[in-house]
Amino acid sequence: MESLTLVDISLLGPVSLRVDDRDVKLTDKTSMVVSALAIEKVLTTGQMIEWISKTSEIEATEAAVYEHVGDLRAAVNQAAPGLENLIPPKAKRHYRLNGDVATIEIDAESFVRLLEQARDARPRDLAEFVRLSRAAIAIWGSSYRGIHGGEPLAGLRGLKIDQHRRRLQGLFRSALLDCLEAELDLGRHRQAVPELQALAHGVDLDQRVVYLLMLALHREGRSEEALTELEHARDRVGEYGGRLDRRLKTLFQDIRSANPVLDLPHQAAHPVAVRSPQGVPVSDEQQPTPPEQPIPSIGKLDFLITGPYAQVTGTHFTMSGPDATVNHAHEINIHEPTADGP
Repeated sequence: MESLTLVDISLLGPVSLRVDDRDVKLTDKTSMVVSALAIEKVLTTGQMIEWISKTSEIEATEAAVYEHVGDLRAAVNQAAPGLENLIPPKAKRHYRLNGDVATIEIDAESFVRLLEQARDARPRDLAEFVRLSRAAIAIWGSSYRGIHGGEPLAGLRGLKIDQHRRRLQGLFRSALLDCLEAELDLGRHRQAVPELQALAHGVDLDQRVVYLLMLALHREGRSEEALTELEHARDRVGEYGGRLDRRLKTLFQDIRSANPVLDLPHQAAHPVAVRSPQGVPVSDEQQPTPPEQPIPSIGKLDFLITGPYAQVTGTHFTMSGPDATVNHAHEINIHEPTADGP
């Protein structure tokens, strides 16, 4: 079976359209049409007029829209003769990209699709979450800029364009910072430090970036540098009358006191053994069991950090899933439940 022509549309930067690796020459008018079809999928003539009028100063009458779409068809046909039906010419009242004549890939959609896959993978496999997140981030290009990834739909303006741009930039920021946080949880703090430093010292100050950088430096044994980062952040925040997040202040105190709560949450090679009241290590057979077993209660607790799928509520905890572990525990007395209750 003959494969369909591949059409690549990029929205994560200046709008571009390629047909089997051949660039289609776009003007401001045809770029606007491409962005409208890539984002909205199907538009009536009236909707196309509204889109263009709200996103540019380009003429947006019915006749002008028909002309702009015709110019795009001609540009596609010039790069790939025979593909002028990428936008069906007979559908003068409804404009769309024709998936019957070409496989259409839109980078912004691929980005979002990978993020959804990463989200689904996270509860069961943190490393897979990181891999998929990095694949999504890479779609923006290896030289993405800052925590917002650059400027999607660069050069285009207007209400609809601005809304779509902000949405993509917000998704990028969340994806990048969630990925970096997961990498720290996996013990990859050394690899993460250079990227976090570049982000923390960039034009836009993001206090979550500062938090992650301080945590990464501390885990790498560079606690004094971590504390200095907070001082730099305080100075920058003060320049525009802002205030440091409480979470940063707490982290500062935890680093100064070498609080073990900052240790890796689930990266220890072996889980820390929970000790019985007599101080004897509990055997593997006696370790906390999944929730289908009786749930033990904690009689005395200084602090506890759990692994994936573990939950702590008050002085009770539940553990489920193959990776659930107690990684750091101090002064915990375990009481097995009796027939009368916990």
